[in-house]
Amino acid sequence: MIIPAPIDNAQTAGRITLYRSFGKIAFARLQDVSGEIQIMFSRENCQIITSEGVKKDLSDEVSAYKFIEKLIDVGDFIGISGELFLTHKGELTIFVSQFQLLSKAIRPLPEKFHGIKDEEVLYRQRYLDLIAHEDTYNRFLFRSRFIKTLRDFYHENGFIEIETPVLGSFASGAAAAPFATHHNDYDHDFVLRISPETNLKKATVGRFERVFEIGKQFRNEGSDPSHMQEFTSVEHYAAYWNFEDNMRFTEKMFEYLFNKLNLNTIVQIKDKDGNIRDVNFATPWQRIDYIKGVRDACGIDIAEYVIGDEARLRKDIRDK
Repeated sequence: MIIPAPIDNAQTAGRITLYRSFGKIAFARLQDVSGEIQIMFSRENCQIITSEGVKKDLSDEVSAYKFIEKLIDVGDFIGISGELFLTHKGELTIFVSQFQLLSKAIRPLPEKFHGIKDEEVLYRQRYLDLIAHEDTYNRFLFRSRFIKTLRDFYHENGFIEIETPVLGSFASGAAAAPFATHHNDYDHDFVLRISPETNLKKATVGRFERVFEIGKQFRNEGSDPSHMQEFTSVEHYAAYWNFEDNMRFTEKMFEYLFNKLNLNTIVQIKDKDGNIRDVNFATPWQRIDYIKGVRDACGIDIAEYVIGDEARLRKDIRDK
């Protein structure tokens, strides 16, 4: 192993996630947005930055090192500067020469090795989940990269991103139950949108030939592992395209996403019953004739029904 020369005056700041004292020296781990790094304090080489300047001793009884030992807890935020080096085990470490207390943790963090197991806590106090579990943190980072890559794809294919209203005087764009609210200033009932479809189509009328929107939708209906009342969707519209153009475009989109994000095309996804299924996104995808697919699945040939046969069709569906 080639050990590089130490780097003086390395500076960083973050949250302490682990602390161990060994008498005259102490080791800790410092966490920030990019990850964690080991830091080391020495009784002989430790100074604290205060409002009065840099000090080795706060008083006759309290040294900077003792301040670290007695008053700094896991969860506290500190800023440090010192020498960057590799330990004899090859771990990158900062030998702290100066530190400053930035923010005090009022409550202790979850126990490091066992973390948080209560799912209710994980969802309601997501910040604890992000601190304790690297997988959760990385999932948030991945979602951000996914949305950026999705936007890049649309822009590279000549689409314009627009923002349409979330609050409207009537539900439009899909068949779903909306969330209703009341506008006090206008004294009028409004609903949260269930889809951006109608307003996106209006944009195509207004000269934009290719539009898309990534945004929140709200549907006041049942929920399961694959459905939530509040969710994010992407929707696009392109003038002069037919359904076959959209099929090819959608396959192209998924090829782009999986390649750019370096993903395996087989993804595990929960179905509505909470069972994990392997879904293969590799292209080309199977084309299914809609009328034939319904007939093969349940024996109903929807081509036999005409306007006015709605009641008969509903009865036949229930019977099946």
